[in-house]
Amino acid sequence: MSQHNFDRLLQKYLLGECSPQEEAKVLKWYQHLIDRSKLEISEDEKDLIQAKIWSNLSGGIAIEQVPSIKSSKPFVNLRIIYSLAIAASVLLFVSAGWYYFTKTNTSNDFAAGNTSIPPAYISLTNQGATEQEITLADGSTVGLQPKATLYYPRTFTSNSREVYLTGNAFFKVFRNPAQHFMVHTEGLVTEVLGTSFRIHRDKSANKFEIAVVSGKVSVYKQDTRIKSAGNNFHPGTVILTSNQMVTYDASNSQFITSLVEEPQLMNEYIKTDTVNFIFDDVPLSKVLGSLKKAYGIEIITESKNMVNCHFTGDITKQGLYKKLEIICQSFPLSSYEVRGTTINLKGKGCN
Repeated sequence: MSQHNFDRLLQKYLLGECSPQEEAKVLKWYQHLIDRSKLEISEDEKDLIQAKIWSNLSGGIAIEQVPSIKSSKPFVNLRIIYSLAIAASVLLFVSAGWYYFTKTNTSNDFAAGNTSIPPAYISLTNQGATEQEITLADGSTVGLQPKATLYYPRTFTSNSREVYLTGNAFFKVFRNPAQHFMVHTEGLVTEVLGTSFRIHRDKSANKFEIAVVSGKVSVYKQDTRIKSAGNNFHPGTVILTSNQMVTYDASNSQFITSLVEEPQLMNEYIKTDTVNFIFDDVPLSKVLGSLKKAYGIEIITESKNMVNCHFTGDITKQGLYKKLEIICQSFPLSSYEVRGTTINLKGKGCN
């Protein structure tokens, strides 16, 4: 609810024109905001702010005019209305203070990216000890980690779907080519059409990690977002696909791409193929081709003689890196090395 509508609802409450549902909403918000407030101010400051808020709330209605107001509540009198005004002023004061408290902290987080959170956005902080799932208006879901905060709109009405995050979260984005999905994270933007990915912030090291589970993700710095002739251009954009990740070091503005710690089978592979990796005297090139298709990772051999090797074995139950270890053990002096987002197999090969 916007601040304008919020003020109107409170004014209706003061005039005794609220429905039972609206009245319950006011009282619920009042208690909720009182419970969450951490502001410490003097009595003089309270009186001053209270007077100013009452002046704004009353909208020019003089106190002596109040008894003449028609009300649907038969027992509303000046004393009750005045008490409600004080309660409402305290409510607005706490609400304004709490809003200022959270927005001030948030603006500091996002200041480096020269961006700001739209005032109409809803904020939700995970105060618990386990992941909290949020479903957005477009059907996308966000697994919000403890102490993380997500800022999002009630509905996505523009050409893009934009949310703001502090902390860690897992996103599963509903695909919509007409509306790109963008996550702003203190100086970085992660942009997708429809995919699943994880954002992790290492606050102590001033680093961010974006890891892709499925689909394709673009990551770029907020301050490199340049608009030209109606098209967005992002210098230095990093493109990630399944099982790839990027680490951004905010201290030196460096992007480092790599593979995730435990690569997973691609969703497309699971849906269309029988998941097994059983080989009987199969050329190494075909074995590696099967792994590439299953995990979406480029695997290359450094020696031409390695294409002459054949592999026999069942490596269905192992993870990707364990699969590669078993393959390398089958050939003399063989090993593998992860270089960025590519895996290199080294060895003399076979005759």
